[in-house]
Amino acid sequence: MDVVVFVTSVIIIVTLAITYLVSIKKNVVNENFAIAATETSSKTMQDLAAYFIFSLDEAKSIVDGTYNENAGAVWPVSKAGMLTYYYSVFSKASRPSVAAGTPFKWYSISSKSKPILASDAACSGTAAPVTFAKPPPAQIQDIYATGVALHENLGEGPLAMDAGFNTKAQQQAFTLFMLIRFLPNTMQPTNSFQILNMKANTATNNGLRVNLNVSNFYSPSQYRVTITMRFGTDTRVTSRVPMEVDLQSYYLLAVTHNGNVVSCKTYLLQLDQSYIAAPAQPMNAQLTTTSVVEFSNSPILIGGGQNIISVLTLGMYSTGLEETDLLDLATYTKRMLLRTSPTSYSLCKLALSLTSCPYNASVCGACTDITDWSEQSKLVSAGTACRKAFTAYCASNAHDKGCECWLPENADSLQCTGLRKLMQNTSATSLCSVAELNDYASRQSAASVQAALKAYASFQSQEIKVKTFVQWLFGV
Repeated sequence: MDVVVFVTSVIIIVTLAITYLVSIKKNVVNENFAIAATETSSKTMQDLAAYFIFSLDEAKSIVDGTYNENAGAVWPVSKAGMLTYYYSVFSKASRPSVAAGTPFKWYSISSKSKPILASDAACSGTAAPVTFAKPPPAQIQDIYATGVALHENLGEGPLAMDAGFNTKAQQQAFTLFMLIRFLPNTMQPTNSFQILNMKANTATNNGLRVNLNVSNFYSPSQYRVTITMRFGTDTRVTSRVPMEVDLQSYYLLAVTHNGNVVSCKTYLLQLDQSYIAAPAQPMNAQLTTTSVVEFSNSPILIGGGQNIISVLTLGMYSTGLEETDLLDLATYTKRMLLRTSPTSYSLCKLALSLTSCPYNASVCGACTDITDWSEQSKLVSAGTACRKAFTAYCASNAHDKGCECWLPENADSLQCTGLRKLMQNTSATSLCSVAELNDYASRQSAASVQAALKAYASFQSQEIKVKTFVQWLFGV
């Protein structure tokens, strides 16, 4: 009776032990390899999706400054090839080089024949540059946030006649838009600042000119502005209601010519997650004209003299966009601001830190098959060279993440003993059939252990991954 009880007890113990192994291999190992990091990584990617970043590749391109807008993302779409020019600090193809102390060339990544194909060599790095005397900031996160500060930084672009605005028809139709951010006003409080000048073959050489005027000055960071627009020889028109400047927000200015109306509208873009751009602000101007202006072969001028804005995007359509299209354009632009915002940039860096190899060159070089280190349990099924390198690293760096089982206080832990042996065993991940388990049991010395193992083996009806645990359990 005692022998039966003993064998039965052993069977129970072994069964429980093997069941425990399965939980170790499937679940508990994850805890040793920072499952919290996996959960953090998943949460970080969810947070990034709220900023329109949907992959680690996108996150990496935001951080290293290689991100490019693409044809499917830009809205409104090319309007049948009518997006003649598009400059953007958000796209690497539009700012291929930013060297300190040298003039900055800002390239269009769109043309009438090739709309928004940033990866196309014919559309990037060479097209219709706007040349500024000074480059934007050196750090990519500052480029995203600030763009090209004008101050006294005059930009000279392509010829006005090449913008696609000229027409032989009785009425012109075009759209010009700029994403701007206001700077602290350290200039003369009541100055007028030119932000755009397209010359034409008129008596005064005026084609389209847009100025900002400081109407109320309280401090460098608190002032109000109006906008003045002039088209051809028509009388200047100024917005009636001054706008309070918010230095933390962005503004999309859009000048459209539809029918006999030329208008300038302003859209407020704040870094919140409403995703929808605010409707037009009070800083709007409109004039009625019957003129058909022939733009000249003079370069388009951005800025000029002292200035209070920085520019992040500049685009031109050879068609007049309707209000719904302008709102869609504003919403797309806001999403680009969110995608490259300081919060998004920090989340991208966090996501990359969680998924990149956190160990030395020896481990990272031997474990190239692991591409996402937020799930470090992948080490268990990695190749022999990888597990060997990891074991060697942890033997000298037990306090590092994932090396807890090499700490002295965990030397006798069943879980850690198993993990260390698993990492050292060149065949640890092989499947073990019932026949193999029976064969292993027959080679054990204790008759009672043999009986228990055989009893368990006869109970199993499918292949199991427990051979290694049996070896651990009996100290082999």
